[in-house]
Amino acid sequence: NKVCEEGIRIDSIGIDTWGVDFVLLDQQGQRVGLPVAYRDSRSNGLMAQAQQQLGKRDIYQRSGIQFLPFNTLYQLRALTEQQPELIPHIAHALLMPDYFSYRLTGKMNWEYTNATTTQLVNINSDDWDESLLAWSGANKAWFGRPTHPGNVIGHWICPQGNEIPVVAVASHDTASAVIASPLNGSRAAYLSSGTWSLMGFESQTPFTNDTALAANITNEGGAEGRYRVLKNIMGLWLLQRVLKERQINDLPAL
Repeated sequence: NKVCEEGIRIDSIGIDTWGVDFVLLDQQGQRVGLPVAYRDSRSNGLMAQAQQQLGKRDIYQRSGIQFLPFNTLYQLRALTEQQPELIPHIAHALLMPDYFSYRLTGKMNWEYTNATTTQLVNINSDDWDESLLAWSGANKAWFGRPTHPGNVIGHWICPQGNEIPVVAVASHDTASAVIASPLNGSRAAYLSSGTWSLMGFESQTPFTNDTALAANITNEGGAEGRYRVLKNIMGLWLLQRVLKERQINDLPAL
């Protein structure tokens, strides 16, 4: 609103956030319960349970996504086991950037790059994997088919009455960072550092063989049909926490 009031022209709006976390909505589009951050302990132990019941290799062959204990696959299982009273009220599940876009436009969208972080998207079909969804306890009707970056979700009407397009960008923040990286050539790699650091490269094909599985390589969706083949490694989380707890605003002072 402030930008519009200052007369700055906005061509379009795009939203990216971290992955895996989601918001549940009822049939009227109102929140069901409160969103839970991926650092919550509710999904502890469920990754091992999934590997035992479904098979680690089968999960990886289906999703191509690394095993992290807070993936949406395990968060949803935790939700459906621990808060079954919510299930009758749930009509939709939106990942964080899709929820914010929904708040601006009233239109629901499930953007592909962020959807792949859930470990629920089938790497061959680019659609939700029914076997993995069934194990999670989620209803497939809660989700629409993932859409690739670039489509207009809807419009936000600013206070002056102008309709501004809200576009589905590569809404996983690392996917947007990779697009902005000046990668040049097939041997180029990137390192995106924030709370996590992510190191990898882009590929036209995913890596889901036994070597990739053993190394816990992830094949997250990228823009323009590419995969982000990467590893999560140590980031700046500990440093960020020290700065906050010591109430220090800049690194030299630390």
